[in-house]
Amino acid sequence: MKKSIVFIGLMFFFMAFIVSGAETEINITQPNHDAWLVKSSTVHIRWTHGAFYDTNPRTCTIYCGTYVISPPVAVTAGDFAWTVGRKNDGTFMAQQQYEITIVCSAYSDTDGPYVLVVDSMPRITITAPVDGQFLLIGSSYTIRWTHSTYFDASHDGCQILCGVDDIAHLPVTNDQFVWAAGRKNDGTFLGPGSYQIGIESIDYWTSEGPDHEPDITLFKLTLPDRIHLKEISRCSRCFQFDPREFKFEFEGLKAVIIEIIRSGEVVATLGKFGSRLPVSGPIKIVLDQEDPGFFKRQRQGYELRVSALGGKILLKQAVQIEIVK
Repeated sequence: MKKSIVFIGLMFFFMAFIVSGAETEINITQPNHDAWLVKSSTVHIRWTHGAFYDTNPRTCTIYCGTYVISPPVAVTAGDFAWTVGRKNDGTFMAQQQYEITIVCSAYSDTDGPYVLVVDSMPRITITAPVDGQFLLIGSSYTIRWTHSTYFDASHDGCQILCGVDDIAHLPVTNDQFVWAAGRKNDGTFLGPGSYQIGIESIDYWTSEGPDHEPDITLFKLTLPDRIHLKEISRCSRCFQFDPREFKFEFEGLKAVIIEIIRSGEVVATLGKFGSRLPVSGPIKIVLDQEDPGFFKRQRQGYELRVSALGGKILLKQAVQIEIVK
């Protein structure tokens, strides 16, 4: 008789051991680990359950951190629609990171995902440079952005990226950074080409601009500080310019248009130049605005203006004009 009792006891023990395994598991499948959850929005907390609960109905309670966020829910429901941040007593929890867990009346699953409950979705909006802007390598430009109020309280730092390369580390709340275009954080420079500017906070990627990260073009351009123009007889407004006198470098650009300007007005157009365009002999240029006599006497006060083919002004540089016979 005692052996029978012992045998029956062992049977119950092993049965209890069996049902405490995979058949009793509860696994949270949603939300994902490290998800951002905005207060008052609705998210579905979803889970799977072992076969034990199909024939042994149980209820469970859902927790966010130490706060109860649901009434008793059937384990077999597998889904609970939660008003983010709302506790079951109707009050709301503070903005911070919490773990989502499910506690069953028979068994507990306390290994759930960590989520960040926030008052509003953190956001960094890049306002400069703008999409499609050309930046001369080595020249100074200000990268500007705005940030949501989340960062005022969190005091996060951020890194600024040009493509995949790190170019700066600073507080998100600075909202600006003066950049020597192309310079990486290690002091070396990126080469000419197309890149995207992005900003990443220390813990979370929040580098969206109004629609996307702005696309920019880094380019190199070497211009002379003096050019020589030769007079053409029988045409007081006509001159010759020989581009072979000096070297243009247009790395990162297919072609540019170069003009001589004075006080913002175009004096003459030197022409279209680019790495794939042949460098021919002397080019005939005609004065657009300048008085020929004044142009011959005045050497200073002129600039070379470089524009992309689409019309964007890329660079202005002072230049001295030398008129030769």
